[in-house]
Amino acid sequence: MKIAKYIKRIGVVAVMAAAVMATSCKEVDDTELAQRLFRPVNINLSSQENNITATWTAMEGAYGYKVELYVGDRQSDGLGNTYTNKVLVASEENIKTARWTVSGLEYETTYYFRVRANHAEPSYDSRFSGFEEIKTGSEIEVITAVVTDADRGVVTFSWQDGYNLTYLVLTDANGEEETIQINNADGQLVREGMAAGPYSVTAYNSSRSFNTYEFVIPVIKPVEPSEINYEGVILRWVSTSGLSRIEVVASADPSDVHVYNMSDIATAGENYLFIPASDLGKLVTYNATIWFESGTSGNTVSFTTKDVAPEGLITVSTVDELKTALETAADGATIAINPGTYLFLTELDEIANVSLQKSVTLIAATGETPIIQTKGLQVKNAADIGTIRLEGLEFDCAPAGDGGYLFDQQSAFNVDRIEIVNCRIYDLFNSVVRYDRQTAGGLKNLLIDNCLITNANGKQCIVAMGASGMKYNIESLTITNTTITNVGHTTTNTRFASLYGNDNMTTTFNNNTIVINSTTNNTIDYRGSSTGATGNGKFEMKNNIIYLKNSTESLYGKLPKLDGTTVDISGNFMNGQWVKSVSAGVITYDTEVWPGYGTTNADPQFADIESDNLTVGNSSVVAARAGDPRWLPAE
Repeated sequence: MKIAKYIKRIGVVAVMAAAVMATSCKEVDDTELAQRLFRPVNINLSSQENNITATWTAMEGAYGYKVELYVGDRQSDGLGNTYTNKVLVASEENIKTARWTVSGLEYETTYYFRVRANHAEPSYDSRFSGFEEIKTGSEIEVITAVVTDADRGVVTFSWQDGYNLTYLVLTDANGEEETIQINNADGQLVREGMAAGPYSVTAYNSSRSFNTYEFVIPVIKPVEPSEINYEGVILRWVSTSGLSRIEVVASADPSDVHVYNMSDIATAGENYLFIPASDLGKLVTYNATIWFESGTSGNTVSFTTKDVAPEGLITVSTVDELKTALETAADGATIAINPGTYLFLTELDEIANVSLQKSVTLIAATGETPIIQTKGLQVKNAADIGTIRLEGLEFDCAPAGDGGYLFDQQSAFNVDRIEIVNCRIYDLFNSVVRYDRQTAGGLKNLLIDNCLITNANGKQCIVAMGASGMKYNIESLTITNTTITNVGHTTTNTRFASLYGNDNMTTTFNNNTIVINSTTNNTIDYRGSSTGATGNGKFEMKNNIIYLKNSTESLYGKLPKLDGTTVDISGNFMNGQWVKSVSAGVITYDTEVWPGYGTTNADPQFADIESDNLTVGNSSVVAARAGDPRWLPAE
């Protein structure tokens, strides 16, 4: 009971105190309401380039207006937290109109504006309005510059009409300025003989400046593939003054930095720097930037280092060096061929063959493809050869119009494996590999991957079969991711896969694009042996495009169906019909059987087949990822 009375007494006192306070505040508020100005309303902000204009409704009784403009600034509280704080950048105390413009602000920046109405008696000024937000526009490129000839230092300056431009100010890498008088109506000016380096140019008229445009006349030259090899990388640059250093930074790891000061570069007078492979990582992409003593940077170029050099690597640069290396190198040697054309001739200046009598790997020494011109590579007089590998090379098999074979095996031989990877072979009037019709061959394994074989118009453009009734020892044939064009023969059937092989042979023929240009029968001619003997081989043919340029022709399929041999065919596309092909000793498939093995009649819709642009246009073919992957859009 006492507690209740106590609470009641406190309540009465509180009500009385509140009544006294309300009376006191009411007297003050009445006075302020009678004199204080209201906040400005209907504020409108607009921006043109880097200017902001604010308008609002004029206030009756206002002596003037105070305006303030702020920009957001990221600040830290010292405890690891950041917040946005508004920083005053422009203000005016007492403008007389309900309009205000501020110029020279930053482009593409958010600003905050507020305004209050001023009274003749400052104590009756209005409160500030709330903040209104606006972002300035993008800088108008009144002036631009294009380097039209870097070698001769030719630069074209262009500007927009309507700004009454009178001069340009050109600033070089060392901060030196040049004033160039211009005629605004011309709209363009060409300067020649400018030194390599970074520049900036600003356009002016009699009252103001416009945008500043930066450009670089390249100092470091692009790194050519021929300047990258197993020994290192060569950087070259244009002669110019004030150079300080070259920084080489790994694109994926900024901590992998290599700095080469000009004062320490022994070859600086010759304007190149050799960076040994020991300085850099293998198969790493680097960005090289050249710097000036003034602290400004020139252009940046990129390059990717090569892998570690194979043990016993031999590098050659001439056809004589290549001949010598093939004759004297140890069995299993790797010969790296520098860019260039290697023409093999006899003493009578006739096109010669290249003789291979040992295991050897021929590769491109750099990222640039060397061209080898020869009738072919002859494997002869050799008892046992392990592996012959060709990688990153280009072969002209008909430099004098007398085309033949890439590999021509004329006599007894025994080769375990031939690998042809990432090569281009053209004017192949016969086969990639030819077996002598009179001598049993000993090639066991053949791999062709990621190659371009163009103008392959021989009778059998991949592997020429031996004489009827002969049996060969080949164990595996793999052809993948390869394009073969202009397959055709004028007098007899065209067989782009023709082979008598081991009864247990494994064939993999996947993701290839074949263009056949023949008016005779076009045959997939494969059999485990000429007699069709029993075997346990495997035939896989998936996701290929087989295109007949002569649509009146059909493709004859002659495939193995030996006891124990598995056949896996799926996802193939062609623009014609399969028809039955009859041959003793093998089972062939006709139109009723082929569709059951996953072959679809569909035109791939090549972009420009006459120019060998085989980019696929048929969405169903693209969706199936069929054909040589290089012609498909990236996923």
